[in-house]
Amino acid sequence: MSSCNQHKKKETVTSGPVYVAPVNSFFLVFPLPNNKVVVTLKNPTHKKLEAQVTLGICKQCDLLGPPAATPDAGLIDGLSSCVQKVKALENEINLGWHEVKPMSCLRLEKFFNDYELGNTVIRISARGDFNVDPESNTLIGGLLEISSVAGFFYAPIYDSLNLSPEAITALQSPWISSLYSGLTTADASTFVSFGDYVVVKHPSQSHSSSSSSSSSDY
Repeated sequence: MSSCNQHKKKETVTSGPVYVAPVNSFFLVFPLPNNKVVVTLKNPTHKKLEAQVTLGICKQCDLLGPPAATPDAGLIDGLSSCVQKVKALENEINLGWHEVKPMSCLRLEKFFNDYELGNTVIRISARGDFNVDPESNTLIGGLLEISSVAGFFYAPIYDSLNLSPEAITALQSPWISSLYSGLTTADASTFVSFGDYVVVKHPSQSHSSSSSSSSSDY
């Protein structure tokens, strides 16, 4: 058991739902697909901290049909009053349980085939050594910090429009990660900062059990 487990119970935080457009919002003339998600963990303490990270993605969208007009309205009125609904089931991708060394940053990067990530809703959740204010049940500094963003990454030696599972695995392997890490351009509309993450409070949690160690313990 690591030293952090002896000091603090694990807390769960989430980015909430984030819509990822098919193309990067930075490019208007020559659209480039959003094909990568990057989750950043920062340990600002002098102790080892841990977190398990999960990427939820809703990409199995139903086919859209024409909006229906209301019985007492014409077609134009029906179109103007319609709220389009796109239903999708969430698939969870486990990004692993990770130890973040003292005074260090850790990036978790997940590749997708071009346009596979686009027009989806993603949700990052993490369970680990996060600092939660017991009074307000909000995420505060002092322990692990987290942020996330999606964007485009250019992989010139691969046919990025048709990445095979083997190619994606190779891009994520340790020996090539230094050459193919990060993003060519981040999509600002998908950025979720540390301050935007919220605490997941489970019904079984009592108010007293939410207490956390102060940052001075680390």
